[in-house]
Amino acid sequence: MQRRLCLKSMAAGLFLAAAGKSGLAQEQAGRTFSAIPKSLWVWRTPLSGSDEVMALLRQFNFRSVFYSIQPDERAKLFAGGKQQTAAIQSCREAGIAFYAVSGDPAWSKRGGKIPVAVDELLNFQQRTQRFDGLCLDIEPHALPEWKSDKREQIIHGYFDVLDKIREASLDVGLPLAAAVVPFFAAITAPGKEGKSVLESAAARLDAAVMMAYRSSPDEGLRISAKALDQLDAMKKAWWFGVTTYRGAREDISYAGASFEHFDTALREIDAKLASRSAFYRGIAINDYPSLTSILTRVNTP
Repeated sequence: MQRRLCLKSMAAGLFLAAAGKSGLAQEQAGRTFSAIPKSLWVWRTPLSGSDEVMALLRQFNFRSVFYSIQPDERAKLFAGGKQQTAAIQSCREAGIAFYAVSGDPAWSKRGGKIPVAVDELLNFQQRTQRFDGLCLDIEPHALPEWKSDKREQIIHGYFDVLDKIREASLDVGLPLAAAVVPFFAAITAPGKEGKSVLESAAARLDAAVMMAYRSSPDEGLRISAKALDQLDAMKKAWWFGVTTYRGAREDISYAGASFEHFDTALREIDAKLASRSAFYRGIAINDYPSLTSILTRVNTP
């Protein structure tokens, strides 16, 4: 589970000073990491206590943030809460696009009804224009039914709820993105001969976040190649996802990496993707607490 990690040294600079060659290498990693176009997923960190998140976003030049606002925080935000409003405003004033995040695999079983959480976020957006986008994290493949003879029904339900949300997001003029997985590109959408689940989902979106979670640049690029080709053919903007989540397998997550190693891997990914596609928007890093651990970890001499 994601948990919030407080760093008391944030005001003085996020990563720890280190002596000798390790310190110089870390300083260099900080500069090159800042130059990479990137976004950050933030879960379970209240907007009212997000000063450290905002400092990290500014310090390392993040271009956007995918922020999951918890129910109690949403209620305060919708009521005009000063702390919540100020957090979003400070982010946008720094030139960092703020995407509100919402989603649940169970939405694929709702019969196409727009979820209450999304309805509330969009109503708030219509009144205030606080957000730069809405990013969905539905992940229908996480349902037990995905591995049963009910998969087709789940896929239909996934498309139905995307349709409803897409219609509502267009009404308020809010860009719509969603997290997707590479293997959606290899599954034919029911009733859509020649179209994959990814293509059918992307047709309902403005952009996608490709969860190509591997701790090797080459492997992440390999498993996502077909999916990225499909998005490019549709001229859909996309982010390439990596994870630093501590609970994932070593071949999935960069959780154990030093800052220098992580920076080198992301620079390699960025260079290859920037040269292959005009629709690449940067690297989406999941998630905030685990990333802070990497940013304070140097190579052992």
